[in-house]
Amino acid sequence: MTGQIKNKQANNGQLKNGQVNSGQINNGQLNSGEHESLSIGNSGLQYFGSMSASIAHEIKNALAITNENAGLMEDLSLMVIKSGQPLDPERIAKLSRKVMDQVKRADEIVKKMSRFAHSVDDPVKVINLTELLDLTLDLGRRSASAYGVTLAPVQCEIPISVQTNPFILMNLLWLVIKSASTRVNSDKQLQISVSKEQKKVRITITNLIKTEDATQDAKKISAPNKDEIIYLANFLDIELDMKQEREIILLLAG
Repeated sequence: MTGQIKNKQANNGQLKNGQVNSGQINNGQLNSGEHESLSIGNSGLQYFGSMSASIAHEIKNALAITNENAGLMEDLSLMVIKSGQPLDPERIAKLSRKVMDQVKRADEIVKKMSRFAHSVDDPVKVINLTELLDLTLDLGRRSASAYGVTLAPVQCEIPISVQTNPFILMNLLWLVIKSASTRVNSDKQLQISVSKEQKKVRITITNLIKTEDATQDAKKISAPNKDEIIYLANFLDIELDMKQEREIILLLAG
């Protein structure tokens, strides 16, 4: 594949297929494998922290709206006590529905948070790739919207399963999506598709343009470190092509 970032071979202390081989510290210095392992760990902590903060913000918003509507209901109750006039049932019903909607919203957010937290449970497991991508996009939509980018729903015709490290794959996907956001087309919508190709599974991120043609807003987005992306791809044994003008391609073992 032209412009492809080749996976590194596993020597002493290097990473391969999600496993870390033994490495030696020479004169207090980290060897290449240990440096990559430390980088992957730091990247994971940053990703977990960023997504956790975003989830907390969403929950806080739901609680704030619930509290506001509860306060309005309290005000109506006090007005009835003072004036002796009956409550307006339609108004109470409307406020109750708003509270229930926010409870439902918060419940969905907590479910996503739980799925995200459990993604670290198993270093390697068989996962539904579309579901994992959907979760990654759901968690990242608020962050993406902050710099004006919309993440379209995942396009996948059939369920596809892969064996991988779920959390590290989510981290990699988010970094690649953020990198793609720096050269998204003028409509600012990234499109992600999943397909099966012989013994490989292909994830494609499209609706991109050349870096030099990117909008000023896109150029303001802080692009992730490319070495960090390469380390994660190597760790998961994923072939990564970020050199195409209109798309980014990830190839996973199917």
